[in-house]
Amino acid sequence: MTTMFNISCFRESTDFKEAIYPYLSAAIMPNNMILGMTDAALTTIPASTDFIGLVVQNSDKFMGATLSTKPGWLCLSQCHEDAVAPLLKGWIEAHGKPAHVFGPEPTISLAIAYLKNCFEMSPATTQKNLAYELLKVVPPARPTWGKMRLAVEEDLTFLPAWEERMIIDCKLPEAHDTALHERCCANAKKFVGGSKIAIWEDANGTPVSMCRKAREASFGTSVSGVYTPDAHRGHGYASHLVALFSQKLLDDGALRCLLFTDAENPTSNGIYQRIGYNYCCDFCRADY
Repeated sequence: MTTMFNISCFRESTDFKEAIYPYLSAAIMPNNMILGMTDAALTTIPASTDFIGLVVQNSDKFMGATLSTKPGWLCLSQCHEDAVAPLLKGWIEAHGKPAHVFGPEPTISLAIAYLKNCFEMSPATTQKNLAYELLKVVPPARPTWGKMRLAVEEDLTFLPAWEERMIIDCKLPEAHDTALHERCCANAKKFVGGSKIAIWEDANGTPVSMCRKAREASFGTSVSGVYTPDAHRGHGYASHLVALFSQKLLDDGALRCLLFTDAENPTSNGIYQRIGYNYCCDFCRADY
């Protein structure tokens, strides 16, 4: 007996949220990325031509969803295993082959296999990520000198270079963008203007580490962009900065803090675990 799937397309973030939240919000992890992107789109791109959400159903049963807010980028929710193929098939038929696919396990592995078997798409690179959440900060055991502060306009003399170096070091797809420097300058200016970047200053008042607030959602706030230049590593600056910044986000009303790490970076994973971030699930990004 052939299973019939219904695919619904959404171009408005408000409508997409109404369609997915009753189902995906019951399992924040591993659906935090697609839920967070949806919440962010409500204020940034409520009617953007770049917003495309698909929902797959079997009769009236919700089976999974996918979302793109930037051309070529596709984020998957946790999907029923039978729904991955029709969801991706529907996407490709309507919008073409994606350049980047991101999602939780085991859905993302099923997606990679389907794209390879049915569309002869093999990823050029893949990166495994670990998703964490924090409900209570554990102060770093190791003391360090300095203080946290929010970034100001004067910090734009070095923040774009830090952002650019972080993207390259983390091997993000943007690292190959010929306009990377210009994008980093624009992003740094935007984040500073929105009071989203925090900086750790050492005892001499020298900026030595940064992190930033990313997606703000009803269920929590994401932390990203953690970076310490090589010359300042090994002193515990990032540990103290992320701990204090996460506490600030909780104090400001966030229900939880969330972040992603490179699964193959034991240093960063150890830092976050020691300050209270708890591992929740595996994600993977496939770049084509």
